Amino acid sequence: MLRSPHRPPVRDHVFAPEGEGGLPAVVRLHRVGKRLRDRTALGTDRLSVMIDAMAVRIEPADVTDLHQVLEDHARYWGVRDLRALHVTALVQEFGSTCLVARAVDGIRGYLFGFVTPDHTGYVHLVATRDDARGVGLGRSLYAAFIEAAGRQGAVRLKAITSVTNEGSIAFHRTLGFDARTVEDYDGPGRPRVVFTRELLPR
Repeated sequence: MLRSPHRPPVRDHVFAPEGEGGLPAVVRLHRVGKRLRDRTALGTDRLSVMIDAMAVRIEPADVTDLHQVLEDHARYWGVRDLRALHVTALVQEFGSTCLVARAVDGIRGYLFGFVTPDHTGYVHLVATRDDARGVGLGRSLYAAFIEAAGRQGAVRLKAITSVTNEGSIAFHRTLGFDARTVEDYDGPGRPRVVFTRELLPR
């Protein structure tokens, strides 16, 4: 399932040269626009977190990271309890496509995914911490996942969310995903919105 980022798109982000394992070593959000500069009313702590996004590292997750995000679950998911979806096997067996956005103050966001036998890069979970939203971190996590999944032969992306998650639906459309409702996807009477996107040849 996918967390609704609740943010406008941020386009001015680039990746530093690749680090170990072929992943971008550092994500740098060069500019978050006048909107960020004018948001001093949010307070020093909030503004500092937004500015510090320029030093976030996106790298493969390990089991310690998994337990950390479970401890802080509410900061990523609010009142929704999705802890059962955080499966250790994902990190253990698909570590190169399970990613965390790490900073000096901890894990600001994460994306857990894998590549299926038919070359689909499937995003199982993606979330950003409550104090790290609005700076394009979810977009950057997706960009890093595309790089990692592409190295494993992924030619398309797929993700799902609930039919009521309007924020997630809007966000994925800004990333170029097609969104369609599939009836009974999660069982009788349990429809889901399925996101798909073809990737450009490498």
